[in-house]
Amino acid sequence: MRSSTLLAVIVASFVITGAAATGCGGDDGNASSTSSTGGSTSSSSGEDTSTSSSTSSSGTTSTSSSGAVPSIVNVTNESIDVDGLKRGYTLVVPKNYDAAKKYPLVLELHGNGGDGSSFHEGYPMEQASKDEAILAYPTAINSDWDLFDLPADNRDMRFMQVLVDALAAKYSIDKARVFGDGYSNGAFFLNELACRVGFFKAIGNSAGGAPFDDPNGTTACAAVTKMPAIIMHGDQDNGVGVDSGQGTASYWAKVNGCKTTLTATTPAPCKAYDGCPANAPVHYCFISGLAHIWWDQAATTAWAFFKALG
Repeated sequence: MRSSTLLAVIVASFVITGAAATGCGGDDGNASSTSSTGGSTSSSSGEDTSTSSSTSSSGTTSTSSSGAVPSIVNVTNESIDVDGLKRGYTLVVPKNYDAAKKYPLVLELHGNGGDGSSFHEGYPMEQASKDEAILAYPTAINSDWDLFDLPADNRDMRFMQVLVDALAAKYSIDKARVFGDGYSNGAFFLNELACRVGFFKAIGNSAGGAPFDDPNGTTACAAVTKMPAIIMHGDQDNGVGVDSGQGTASYWAKVNGCKTTLTATTPAPCKAYDGCPANAPVHYCFISGLAHIWWDQAATTAWAFFKALG
């Protein structure tokens, strides 16, 4: 394990969020009630750790979309065998899918205690992306993303790599437009993945934290020199402290060579770091009244940020 301090912070955040009666739910992002800026969701969790001996992808149970635009997408629960382990994910594909068109791919990463299916139910990105993207909601082993092992030993990072390749082999996906969007534990993992594997065009974070250095000397963000990022964090987040959100935004601003000053951008209350390269902006949205839950404008804000990059 590479950071006992970070582990303590994350474990503490799970205890806090799991104990909350109102305002925020467990780290899967589900809640019985939220602040006026957050949305309420249903709750479920799960894991998929059965074994197999090959690497393949297959569809399983069809599901109905819980979003506002179910008529334009197909939603299925899928599985893929990765190095002998069966890994599950929820897949969202436009009903008008056209093999002659190149689609962006968005990986949506759930919080601790959740899974891909429940995260999709609570956070259907297709409400924002509509029929313009393919979405995948993968499930972590034991519903908890591996934040500590380096890529060579990290089964979750391996899962992401195999999943992207498998989807690109089956669908017309533009691998130059693979985006990542994560919540809480999923946002922590997304930052690690972006730094150490580096196949994303841009990332979006809700209630997460920046990458951290390996005490053995591995350089953080060895896989990328710049990473466009939009960071969203609530000022009432008692699960992952507000300093974590600010620190994540500052981290990527420094990596990208931005200035330390910010200017208001849309939607309010988001701000953009000044002086960033045109292809590597960093936005920070610090939301008043929001607890440890995703912002009700998170999907539309993240998608607009991704889409603006081309």
